[in-house]
Amino acid sequence: MPVGPVSPSRNGAPRASGRYPHLARLLAESPAPVDPDEIFALGIARLLDSFAPPETPPVTGA
Repeated sequence: MPVGPVSPSRNGAPRASGRYPHLARLLAESPAPVDPDEIFALGIARLLDSFAPPETPPVTGA
């Protein structure tokens, strides 16, 4: 029997209640499928972006 803000409904599915019902419902659901290749590519892209020099506006003649 679940304890906390999620309790079973009439059909047995978890029913969110309490102070933050939407958050409780999201936490009670199973996570979305994860693509490890996509996660790796995102991590590498962030890592490489961290080494890029900051963008500066073009200098015009004064």
